[in-house]
Amino acid sequence: MGAGTIEEQVQRLYQLAIDEDISKRQEWVEAVKNSDLDAVAAVFYQLGTTGHTGAKLTARREAARIVIESRLFKDLIDTMKTLDRSASRLSVVGVVASVVLGIAAILVAVL
Repeated sequence: MGAGTIEEQVQRLYQLAIDEDISKRQEWVEAVKNSDLDAVAAVFYQLGTTGHTGAKLTARREAARIVIESRLFKDLIDTMKTLDRSASRLSVVGVVASVVLGIAAILVAVL
């Protein structure tokens, strides 16, 4: 999803996170959105273990957490939709199989 290796993405995200330039907030958000989930998770971990307790790093860590949770939630919804479609197909197959077996049982009993 993101450009470059995971390590490059982590390095870029971390540098943006610790940058003091307030004008880079939007760049941070876009970088987090466009990076691989593994890179975002790694930066999330790094921001929690730097020893800094500043509000800026806490806010950026929370932004990374939100991105992680939203991606996982989207994946969960996609999986649930796929399972629902599969269950619907299986239900139709079950009804068809029941009808076919019912007809076969009647034919066996009659013949």
